[in-house]
Amino acid sequence: MKIEVQGKTLKQITKLDLSNKNLKRFPEEIFQCTNLTKLILSNNSIGKVPQEIRLLRKLKVLDLSNNKIKQLYADIFKLPKLETLNVSNNQIKTLPSQLEDSSLKALLLQNNVITSINEALIKNLEKLNISHNDINIFKISTGIVKLKSLWISDNPIKEFGITFEKAPFLKNLYAFTENTHEVSETYKTLTLIKGNCINHLHKIQKTPDNHISLSKPIIEIEKMSSKKLNIFISYAHDDDKKWIDLLKKHLKVLNRLNDKIDYWDDTRIHTGEKWKEEIEKSLDKSAVAILLVSTSFLASDFIQNKELPKLLKKAETDGTKIFSVILEPCLYDAYNDINQFQAANDPNKPLCDDTVGDQNRVFVKLMREILSVLKQSETTIN
Repeated sequence: MKIEVQGKTLKQITKLDLSNKNLKRFPEEIFQCTNLTKLILSNNSIGKVPQEIRLLRKLKVLDLSNNKIKQLYADIFKLPKLETLNVSNNQIKTLPSQLEDSSLKALLLQNNVITSINEALIKNLEKLNISHNDINIFKISTGIVKLKSLWISDNPIKEFGITFEKAPFLKNLYAFTENTHEVSETYKTLTLIKGNCINHLHKIQKTPDNHISLSKPIIEIEKMSSKKLNIFISYAHDDDKKWIDLLKKHLKVLNRLNDKIDYWDDTRIHTGEKWKEEIEKSLDKSAVAILLVSTSFLASDFIQNKELPKLLKKAETDGTKIFSVILEPCLYDAYNDINQFQAANDPNKPLCDDTVGDQNRVFVKLMREILSVLKQSETTIN
C-alpha cells in the first residue's frame, strides 16, 4: 500500500495510523518513516513483527492490538525510545528476555494466552495489563518498584502474592472477574471488587492471617456489582442532532442485549436540576466514554476545560475506556490528548462523508467494542 500523510514525505511523518486496513503484514514503506514516534496498526490481520522494526529508532508508541501475532521478537524491545506497547487481543504465549532491559513503561497484554510472568521482565514497567490470559502464578518476591497500575482480571491465578514493600508505588489494581473457580483466596477476594481494589489489598495485608473472609463486606461488594455499567456521551450541541440520536438508537439496542448497560448524555438532565453537578456525577460513574468529535466539539470551552480533563484522568487512574467517533473533517489528529485513544472510524473518513449504511456500520462496530470492554469488566467504575 502507498503511505501518504497530507503531502509529507515518508521521513517527515511522525505519527501514522493504519488501523482497520485489512493488512496481513507491515507495509514495507513504514520502515522508511524513520522519524515515526507513534505507529498504530490495530485491527488488522498481521501475524508477525518483522526485524525491520529496529529501523524505527524514534518510536515511542506502538499499537498492534487486535491482530494475529503469536510471538514477540527481541527487536521490538531494542527500540531505544519505545515507551508504550499495546499487543492486546493477539495470540501471544511468552515474553522475550529482552523486555527486562527495554525502555518500556506501559505494556498492554490483555486477551492473549500467556501462562506465566517472570517478574524480572516487568521490573521497569509503570503500567501492566495482563487481564484475560492463562496465568496460574503471580507472585512478586524481588520487587517491581516502578509499577503504578496493574490489571490482572480473569486469570486462573492459584498462587497470588503482592506486598507493598515489593511494589511500593502501586496505586491502581484492577482484578474484577465475573466467574472465578479454583483460584487463590486472596485473588478471589479482589476479583469481587469493581474498579480500583488497591485499598482492599491494603486491608487484606493488615489482617493477621493476610486474608479477609468472604462474609459481609464481600456480600456488600457483590451487591454493588449489580449496578449499572455507565457510558458517558460527550458531544457539542452545535452539531447536527442526528448524530446523537443515531448513537442513542444503537445504545438502546446494546441495552437490550445487556440490561446492565446504561448511557448518559445531558438531555437526561431535568428542569430544575443543577446541570453541572449532574454532569459531574455521570462523569464519576462512567466506565466508558464516547466522544462525538467535530470542530464544534474541539472548540467547546466546557468540553475542553471540564469534561475532557475529567475523562482523561479517569482513563489514567480508573481505566475508563474512551472511544472517539469523527463526525466531520477537523483537527482531531492535532489533539494528542484524545487521538491517543481508539477511534471508531478513520479520521480521514468522517461520518458526514459516509453513506447511511456506512454510518451505521461505524456505530455497530463501536457497539461491539463496548460489549467487549464491558465483558472484560476491568474498567467498570463503582
